[in-house]
Amino acid sequence: MTDSRAGFTLVEALTAITILAAGLVLIQQIYASTARAEYSARQLNAALWVAEEQMARAWAGPLETHDLTGVTRSGVAWRRSIKPLFDPMEASSAGLWLVEVLAQAEGMSRQVRLETLRYGAAE
Repeated sequence: MTDSRAGFTLVEALTAITILAAGLVLIQQIYASTARAEYSARQLNAALWVAEEQMARAWAGPLETHDLTGVTRSGVAWRRSIKPLFDPMEASSAGLWLVEVLAQAEGMSRQVRLETLRYGAAE
């Protein structure tokens, strides 16, 4: 005599639930990883924007040879320095200057660093 009962056994149901739970955990981990990457990208983008803004100010304004630092309202710390490229004793005359801007968003280990050369005389 054959048993013709239809349905799932307990082992089949537990196997399906285990596979479903593993899939849901994987989806949650992917979501969390994506959220962290998106936050890091936003922070790095904010630091880059601040660094570019400070570089533009260094080009547009007078040649200030002292270091300038600050923190934006969004928590991006920056430092801008302008130093003579060659002999510091000749810094009062016209010449090439190294303009460096560093910016780092709050909570980030990476920082943005921009450098360029500028010709001119110190103020």
